[in-house]
This record gives sequence, structure tokens and C-alpha cells, in this order.
Amino acid sequence: MSEGIFDAGTNYAIRPAWRRKATPTYSGVRIAAPGRLHMNVFDFSRMGIVYPGGGGIGFSTATGRNEVHLSVDHSGSAAPPSTPTARHLLKLFKELVGYKPNDIEVGIEKRITEAHVGYGSNVTHNTAVLWGLNVLFGTPFSVSELFEILTLNYVEIAKDGEHIYWGMDTGVGEAALLHGGVVWVDPDVKYVGRCDAGNMHVITAHGDPKRLRIDSAAIEDGSSDDTQMSGRKEEQLVAQKCLKYQQKYGATLLSFLERSLKPAFLSNDLSRFWDLGWKLNEFGTFKMLQVVYDPDILLCMEKEAREMGLSYFGLSSAGPSVFGVATDLQTCERALPVLEARFPEVFHGFRIARAGESITTRIDP
Repeated sequence: MSEGIFDAGTNYAIRPAWRRKATPTYSGVRIAAPGRLHMNVFDFSRMGIVYPGGGGIGFSTATGRNEVHLSVDHSGSAAPPSTPTARHLLKLFKELVGYKPNDIEVGIEKRITEAHVGYGSNVTHNTAVLWGLNVLFGTPFSVSELFEILTLNYVEIAKDGEHIYWGMDTGVGEAALLHGGVVWVDPDVKYVGRCDAGNMHVITAHGDPKRLRIDSAAIEDGSSDDTQMSGRKEEQLVAQKCLKYQQKYGATLLSFLERSLKPAFLSNDLSRFWDLGWKLNEFGTFKMLQVVYDPDILLCMEKEAREMGLSYFGLSSAGPSVFGVATDLQTCERALPVLEARFPEVFHGFRIARAGESITTRIDP
């Protein structure tokens, strides 16, 4: 087995204060978790394996969706969850609450199919599973505790589909789903707060890495016996390139965040916040990722989005998914066919949906 890969349920980060007794309160719960868009990473140098960091701004998108159903199987012989990350989180949760019976079933009913392109497919999946377990057991953990448990135990699925590995996590995805709205997480993974999303809608599309990537030899998919996800290598490569770029723009970014963007955010002034977003693109993540993806295409698409009246346009996480924000549905509906017709060979899966919604729960009758 490759270095860094391990079996589900064999590696945890547990704080003693998290341990408390709990048993199931309901017979079943259904959880729906939207996807995540990561607008900007604040500090790439703080991102690493095992220890979360980097922070940033983000929000949810209903263009992607994960759904899970958690229930109590009174026969006492529950089947294990179908994904190793869900198996891992189930064992972790049972360890925290001191629960021994094998009667908890975690059904994965829907998953975001686009992985490692910016929708936070795995962070959304993990958050849905742990949130659902917490609800099923009568919410023994607070939202802030769930945030800590998730970020300190962020794992991804290995290429073999059976094992897991520690992933890179900024905390933005978990915060977006747990709190809703547009969220701000500092580089040390401290949740700062949220800005009301209102009637915010978003256009999303995922790019073709082969057409967008500057370094065509960066990542090869599935050509070796290595069981680590190519997505992890992708994240590490992008982070390395962005680290070099941040050395040039880091001080400018920090000053802009503290003097301009954060005050607008804390004032709940989303209109001003998005206006400043265009300026952020000149030296933030959108600019940094132009050392990875073709800047001519990205800048052309940004220009088209702005001319169509979108409030903001950017790349999510390490991409190459893009998104355009509007404060109303109609602007998105006008912009989508224009963007789709302009970039048909590079971006695919154009969709419109509400943005900024939090995770939702339904208790079985």
C-alpha cells in the first residue's frame, strides 16, 4: 500500500473534550447537502496534509448535490457504507459517543459526480454524513464542534476506491454548508462569519483540464499502480505553483483583505463585496491559477461574464470549474447561453441554481 493510504477507521484526530455518550434518537434522517464553491484561498502556505489551513471565502451551490439517508437497523447487522470516507466517519462518530452496536446504516443516495474540479464533492459528502449522524443521535455536538471534527479529520477516497488518505482542507466547504450564505474562514481555519446570500444565484461549469492546463504533463490519470488519488497529486502540484505566485502577491492580498474586503463582508454589504471581487481577481486565487490554466481563456471568460452583468466571476478552488454570481435569477439566465456558446470546447455542464443555502435535514416519520 502506498505511503499515506490507510484503512477506514484506523486514523483519527480526536480531542478529549469531544467524547460524550449518545444513542440514536430517531429511526432515520435524510440529509441533502449542496456543492461548494471556493472563491479564494487566503494563504496557500498554510495548506497541508493532516493539518487544515489556508482559509478563504466560499458558498454553496445547488448545481451540485449530495444526499444521504441514515437509519437504525434493528436487526443489529447493518451493512457498511458504500464509500470508505463514510465508513471512516461512522466509526469515528461511534468512537466519540461510545456507541458499540452495529445497527447504523448510511445510505449514499446521491453524489456529486464531478470530483476534484472545484465543487467540493468530497467535503460535501463528508459534511452530509457527519451532520446526519449528529442529527440521528440527537445532536450531541454543536455546529462549531462538528466544524472542528470535520476539518481535523478530512479524508479523501484513494484511487482504489477502498482506502482513504488525509486531504488538504481549508474549512471553507464545511463552513458554507453548516452556516449558509457567503462564509469567511481565516487561514488558521477559524470561522469568522457569514454574509447573507439573499436571492443569490450562480452559473457553474467545469473546464476541460487538457485544454486549459498550461503544463500538459502535470498529471497522468490511472497509468500506474499507485493507489493514491490523482486528485491529491493535483492539489499538491497546484499548491506548489501558487506558493511561488503568492510570494509576489501575498502582501498585497493580505492588505486588500483587511482594509477592503473584510470590512464589506462584516458589514453584510454583499453588493460592495462583489464589486471588490473583481479587484481581488487581479492578485487573488483567480490570478494565481493563471500559472496553471490558460490565462487568455480565463480572462476572456471573465470579461464576457462582467459584460453580461454578473456580479462576480471566478475559479473554484484549484479548478478548473468556473462560476458566475448574480443577485437574481434573470441575470444568470441571460448570461448562461452566451457563455455556453462562447466556450463550447473548453467548458461543459453549464447550470444555474440558488447559491448560499445550508445543509438541510428531514426526519423520517
